Amino acid sequence: MWKRVVGYAALLAAGTLALQWLDYQRLVRMHSGDVYLFLVAAAFLVLGIVLGMRVFAAPAPAAFDGNPKAQAALGLSERELEVLRGIGVGFTYPRLS
Repeated sequence: MWKRVVGYAALLAAGTLALQWLDYQRLVRMHSGDVYLFLVAAAFLVLGIVLGMRVFAAPAPAAFDGNPKAQAALGLSERELEVLRGIGVGFTYPRLS
Protein backbone atom coordinates (compact mmCIF):
# COMPACT_ATOMS: atom_id res chain seq x y z
CA MET A 1 0.00 0.00 0.00
CA TRP A 2 2.71 2.51 1.04
CA LYS A 3 4.86 1.63 -1.96
CA ARG A 4 1.97 2.45 -4.29
CA VAL A 5 1.33 5.78 -2.54
CA VAL A 6 5.01 6.72 -2.68
CA GLY A 7 5.16 5.67 -6.34
CA TYR A 8 2.16 7.84 -7.27
CA ALA A 9 3.57 10.74 -5.24
CA ALA A 10 6.92 10.46 -7.04
CA LEU A 11 5.14 10.30 -10.41
CA LEU A 12 3.07 13.39 -9.60
CA ALA A 13 6.15 15.24 -8.35
CA ALA A 14 8.04 14.40 -11.54
CA GLY A 15 5.10 15.56 -13.66
CA THR A 16 4.82 18.80 -11.73
CA LEU A 17 8.54 19.40 -12.08
CA ALA A 18 8.35 18.79 -15.84
CA LEU A 19 5.43 21.20 -16.23
CA GLN A 20 7.17 23.87 -14.16
CA TRP A 21 10.33 23.45 -16.23
CA LEU A 22 8.36 23.85 -19.46
CA ASP A 23 6.62 26.94 -18.08
CA TYR A 24 10.01 28.37 -17.08
CA GLN A 25 11.40 27.70 -20.56
CA ARG A 26 8.41 29.45 -22.16
CA LEU A 27 8.76 32.42 -19.82
CA VAL A 28 12.47 32.78 -20.54
CA ARG A 29 11.97 32.55 -24.29
CA MET A 30 9.17 35.11 -24.27
CA HIS A 31 10.92 37.57 -21.95
CA SER A 32 14.60 36.85 -22.54
CA GLY A 33 15.51 40.54 -22.73
CA ASP A 34 13.83 41.20 -19.38
CA VAL A 35 15.60 38.24 -17.79
CA TYR A 36 19.00 39.40 -19.06
CA LEU A 37 18.29 42.95 -17.90
CA PHE A 38 17.33 41.65 -14.45
CA LEU A 39 20.51 39.54 -14.21
CA VAL A 40 22.73 42.46 -15.24
CA ALA A 41 20.95 44.79 -12.79
CA ALA A 42 21.31 42.24 -9.97
CA ALA A 43 25.03 41.82 -10.76
CA PHE A 44 25.60 45.59 -10.67
CA LEU A 45 23.61 45.84 -7.44
CA VAL A 46 25.80 43.23 -5.75
CA LEU A 47 28.95 44.84 -7.18
CA GLY A 48 27.85 48.25 -5.90
CA ILE A 49 27.13 46.94 -2.43
CA VAL A 50 30.48 45.13 -2.20
CA LEU A 51 32.47 48.10 -3.48
CA GLY A 52 30.53 50.51 -1.27
CA MET A 53 31.26 48.42 1.79
CA ARG A 54 34.97 48.35 0.96
CA VAL A 55 35.28 52.04 0.08
CA PHE A 56 33.17 53.48 2.89
CA ALA A 57 34.07 50.98 5.60
CA ALA A 58 35.12 52.52 8.88
CA PRO A 59 38.82 52.06 9.57
CA ALA A 60 39.79 49.67 12.31
CA PRO A 61 40.29 51.45 15.61
CA ALA A 62 43.82 51.82 16.85
CA ALA A 63 44.88 49.53 19.67
CA PHE A 64 44.54 51.11 23.10
CA ASP A 65 47.90 51.38 24.85
CA GLY A 66 46.43 51.84 28.32
CA ASN A 67 47.43 55.50 28.71
CA PRO A 68 50.86 55.05 30.29
CA LYS A 69 50.95 58.65 31.63
CA ALA A 70 47.78 58.09 33.68
CA GLN A 71 49.09 54.73 34.91
CA ALA A 72 52.31 56.36 36.08
CA ALA A 73 50.45 59.25 37.73
CA LEU A 74 48.14 56.84 39.61
CA GLY A 75 50.93 54.41 40.47
CA LEU A 76 49.00 51.31 39.30
CA SER A 77 50.73 47.95 39.39
CA GLU A 78 50.53 45.43 36.55
CA ARG A 79 48.12 43.23 38.54
CA GLU A 80 45.83 46.20 39.20
CA LEU A 81 45.78 46.95 35.49
CA GLU A 82 44.97 43.32 34.77
CA VAL A 83 42.03 43.42 37.22
CA LEU A 84 40.78 46.68 35.68
CA ARG A 85 40.96 45.17 32.20
CA GLY A 86 38.96 42.17 33.44
CA ILE A 87 36.30 44.45 34.92
CA GLY A 88 36.21 46.35 31.65
CA VAL A 89 35.63 43.13 29.72
CA GLY A 90 32.85 42.11 32.08
CA PHE A 91 34.41 39.64 34.51
CA THR A 92 32.88 39.83 37.98
CA TYR A 93 35.02 37.23 39.72
CA PRO A 94 38.80 37.83 39.84
CA ARG A 95 40.75 35.34 37.77
CA LEU A 96 44.01 34.05 39.09
CA SER A 97 46.68 33.87 36.46
